Amino acid sequence: MKLDSISQWCVYRERSIFETRTYLTTKGVSKTDAEHILKHLTHENLINDCRFANAYVSGKIRINKWGKQKVLAGLYKHHIAAECIDLALNQVEENEYLKILNTHIASRKHQVSREQLIRWLMGKGFEYQLIVSLISK
Repeated sequence: MKLDSISQWCVYRERSIFETRTYLTTKGVSKTDAEHILKHLTHENLINDCRFANAYVSGKIRINKWGKQKVLAGLYKHHIAAECIDLALNQVEENEYLKILNTHIASRKHQVSREQLIRWLMGKGFEYQLIVSLISK
């Protein structure tokens, strides 16, 4: 696999090192070649796990309207370091996060029971204590 094509693949959107390693494996690249390519991509700053974590958190919360717990699980699947995860999650504005949760609550509050609403919101990745405190208001 040419380095130019993998570089283009990385430029298209933010990629994690784990995601890139998996991609190289599926394309039949040997482990030693994959590690060489990953080292090059990291050195050229084409892949960066902290930058990936920031983009992932931003997209999943702002666009997909996920809660922090679901985003956290997704970052763990990408083998992102805890420091990068903490930095990325701390960049989420609390007001924006609460607004997303309140919007979810308002959209379903009168359609389902309280327990179903809590279960649905937890499935979206929101924290139980936060859900209960906002529903009780």
